[in-house]
Amino acid sequence: PKHRARRYHWVGKGGSFAMSEVVAAMLHAQLGIWQAITCARLDVWNMYHARLEDLEGRGKLRRPVVPQGCVHNAHIYYIRVLEAGCSAQLQKLAVERNIGITRHYPALHLSRGAAAFARVATECSETAACADSLFRLPLWVGITDAQLARVVDVVHDALQGAPLAE
Repeated sequence: PKHRARRYHWVGKGGSFAMSEVVAAMLHAQLGIWQAITCARLDVWNMYHARLEDLEGRGKLRRPVVPQGCVHNAHIYYIRVLEAGCSAQLQKLAVERNIGITRHYPALHLSRGAAAFARVATECSETAACADSLFRLPLWVGITDAQLARVVDVVHDALQGAPLAE
């Protein structure tokens, strides 16, 4: 077709999402054992969920909610920290202890790309609040119980002295 761009030509907004051969080979191998991978990820997800329940009960964070009648594949485990100072403390302690807890996403409406390509009709205050308080916890097949305990400990330590959320 006359109007198709070649694979590596940038013609405007968008991206190149072609899969490399290495990534395709990894995906092929993983698809062969997807059930085992999903079960292992669900085990880790469930351990996080159980070990952080007390912090949610004390108003320190919110855990993911899986709606009644729905299932998930444990793609990520996130927490929403309810006190701004605790978010900074969690990030600081995670770096100090070399634990890969990261903010889930930046507020896209505040990005350079949004300034160049988007029009924002409102403040998007909930988006900004989520970007500041949403953290992804490490979750991979093969994470050990000791590693998981270190992650949970850093979350507990960061939120322990924080005042209760309103």
